[in-house]
Amino acid sequence: MTPSLPRFTSILVLVALTSACGDDDDTPTLDAAMADANVPDAGPSDGGNEDFGSDDGGAMSDAGCIGPPGLYVPGSCEALADGVRPFEPRYVLWADDAGKGRWVYLPPGELIDTSDPDEWIFPVGTRFYKEFGLGGQRLETRLLEKTGVEPGLSSWNVTTYVWDEAQRTATQTTTAVPDVLGTPHDVPSRAQCGTCHRDSVDTVLGFSAVQLAHDGAGVTLATLLSEGSLSAPIDPLEAQVPGDDVTRAALGYMHANCGGCHRGVRAPGELRLRVDVGLATPAETGAYAAFGNTALYAGGPATITAQIAPGIPAESLVLWRMEQRVETEQMPPIATEIVDTEGVAAVRAWIAAQPPL
Repeated sequence: MTPSLPRFTSILVLVALTSACGDDDDTPTLDAAMADANVPDAGPSDGGNEDFGSDDGGAMSDAGCIGPPGLYVPGSCEALADGVRPFEPRYVLWADDAGKGRWVYLPPGELIDTSDPDEWIFPVGTRFYKEFGLGGQRLETRLLEKTGVEPGLSSWNVTTYVWDEAQRTATQTTTAVPDVLGTPHDVPSRAQCGTCHRDSVDTVLGFSAVQLAHDGAGVTLATLLSEGSLSAPIDPLEAQVPGDDVTRAALGYMHANCGGCHRGVRAPGELRLRVDVGLATPAETGAYAAFGNTALYAGGPATITAQIAPGIPAESLVLWRMEQRVETEQMPPIATEIVDTEGVAAVRAWIAAQPPL
C-alpha cells in the first residue's frame, strides 16, 4: 500500500473530477473568462468527502504500478497520462462518504455537440474516469469510453477496475464486488450501470453545463468555451441553478442525486428534478412543478400527502424516500447504503421555507 494517497487541494479537487487534457497552461485565461462572465463565486461541494486521485505533476515514485488503461503514464499510478485532466461537478452525487476523483480525456480537435445545452453528445474517443476511495485506500475506478458514433449507452464501453490492497494493481471486473477491501463500498455490475445512465441522451451525467458552470480549478464550462470545444457556446450565467442559497443547495443536490432518472418524458412519477440551462427563477424548475402533486408511490406512510408538500417536509414523498435505505423504498435506488444527512437537511430546509399551498 502506498504511504499516502495524494489528496487534491481545494484547487485540485475541482480539477480532478472530470477534466480533459495536458497541463493547465491556460489557467489565467480561464480565471479571466470566469471573471468576465461574472459567475457567482461558488465552486463545487463534495459534502466534505475526501478526494482521491493524482495531479498531472505526480512523481514516478510508483513505477511498476498497473492502473486503469489510459489514465496514468505507463508504469505509474500517480502521474496522469497526456491529455487526461481532472474536473469536478459543482453538485456531487452522494456515495456513502467515499472520496472521489474524476478525470476526462477529450480527443484533440473534436467538438462536444452542445446543440442541446442540456444533453451533450461526446465525440468518439472520449474517456471519463471516476475513482472511489475510503480510509486512504483507492477502491474502484470506473471507465466510460465512447466507442461508437451514435449517442447512448450502447456506444460506450463501461468498465470497472478494482484496486488491490497494496494499491499497485487495478483489475478489471464486469461483475458486482461487495465490500471492497473490507470497506462498505460496493462495486456495481456492468448491467447496473444502465440503471442511472440509460436516460441521459449520451450516457454521461456529471460533465454538463450546469455541473461545470463554476469558477473552481479543473476543466470547467469556461475552460471548454475558451478552448473552443463546444459546438454551440453556452453562457455560464445561463447554466446557474436559480434561487437563494437555500434553494440552490436543494435544487442542485436533487439535480445531481435525482435528476439522472427524474428527467425528460420518462421521468418516474412525472417528477422532474434535473435543472435545465436557461431557467431564470426557481418556479420554472420541475421541483416547483411538483408542489402539491399527488404522491404516486404507494409504499410510503399515510402521512405523505404530495411529492413535495411546500412548508411541510414531513408530508413530502421526495424527502421521505431520501431518508430510507430499504431497496424498494430508498432514493437513489442503488449504490448507497447510508443516508446523506447533509443532503437530507438541505432539502428539508428548502421545503420548510416554502409557503404552504
